Amino acid sequence: MVLLDTNAVLRFVLKDISSQHKEIVNFLTKNQSLVRLEVLVEMIYVLEKYYKKSRVEIAHIVFILGKTENLLFQYPRVITRALHFFIDEGMDIVDCILCAFNVVMGHEVFSFDKDMNALLRSFTKQAPP
Repeated sequence: MVLLDTNAVLRFVLKDISSQHKEIVNFLTKNQSLVRLEVLVEMIYVLEKYYKKSRVEIAHIVFILGKTENLLFQYPRVITRALHFFIDEGMDIVDCILCAFNVVMGHEVFSFDKDMNALLRSFTKQAPP
């Protein structure tokens, strides 16, 4: 299992640097690879802030990426749920991931963020203070 960094994943999805895109495609045909959660968060941040992609475009990119042969996500069910929050709730991706961990895995979340706490209260698994 090989860990991919953010730049490798970005070159794969954006296809903006042809030589690097070809190299990562070739690499993925021969190697099972993992996109860790922190890499995914950075990729989403870069797509949103630098490349000015919409939340829907970003979610689509991540969903397509998740279907790539030989490429695995860390916590795929959490990521899927977090992307739905990302589109529907307007919160930043880290808050969405925390809420998704609550829903999918039953983790409690402590936060001073009123919007996050309101969303968490709407779930049956946790009622934050």
